[in-house]
Amino acid sequence: MSGLARGSAGARFAGIEAGQISPHNTGIALGTLIGGWHFLWSLIVIAGLGQPLLDFVFWMHFLKPVFTIEAFSITRAMVLLAVTATGGYGVGYLGAVLWNWLHAE
Repeated sequence: MSGLARGSAGARFAGIEAGQISPHNTGIALGTLIGGWHFLWSLIVIAGLGQPLLDFVFWMHFLKPVFTIEAFSITRAMVLLAVTATGGYGVGYLGAVLWNWLHAE
């Protein structure tokens, strides 16, 4: 993080000391990234492109595809997004807490 961001009024307002990162903001960022990635996967499946994409990925890794993409289900997609976004938030939050603990002044 740049010196400007560390010393900003926003960081002081959030109670973050220099060299530390916000666990909540890190959790939000990672949860959004991982949830967004799985949202994109859901769009690929609903468009009917999941199986060809999976077959291509296996092919280029010298693997024989053994998985079959099932029909899209909105319920399953919502569970996928909730679990991955929540898990991403948790990993980001704990990672930031660990970072701050390892870099305590």
